[in-house]
Amino acid sequence: ALRVKDVLLEDLAAQLAAARTAASAAEERSRGLQSARAEASAGADELATARETVTAQETALRRLEEALESEVEARRAAEREASEAREGVAKRDGMLSFVSKEVESVKSLFAQKEVAMEAEAERKLAARGAELAAAHEAAAAAQAEAAAQR
Repeated sequence: ALRVKDVLLEDLAAQLAAARTAASAAEERSRGLQSARAEASAGADELATARETVTAQETALRRLEEALESEVEARRAAEREASEAREGVAKRDGMLSFVSKEVESVKSLFAQKEVAMEAEAERKLAARGAELAAAHEAAAAAQAEAAAQR
């Protein structure tokens, strides 16, 4: 969209230059007609025509200048919007990066916690196994003693 506007702006600038050149030429012709009017009254019609042309060209020139100004402002607005969009994308990317790092950190903490919990469970299981083995030995010894007393 900016390229189209740039082309439009260049075209309007070329038209503006052409209109200014034409306006300058018309003004020169108007001056020439004024001197000719002093020599001949027939030149009055040509002078009036030249003045109308100048007026029309000045009107066209003003219209083109206004259009150019409008397009320049539209381009500036589009550039501001594009800049704001880039800033928004950068902000979003930063937030995504932060969230991604936080997720990885939480995953790592959960993995460490899981390993620690598994190690604790294995330690408790081993301790419980040792207690059961000791209780089993004590029960066997108690049975052997009870059998020996009979």
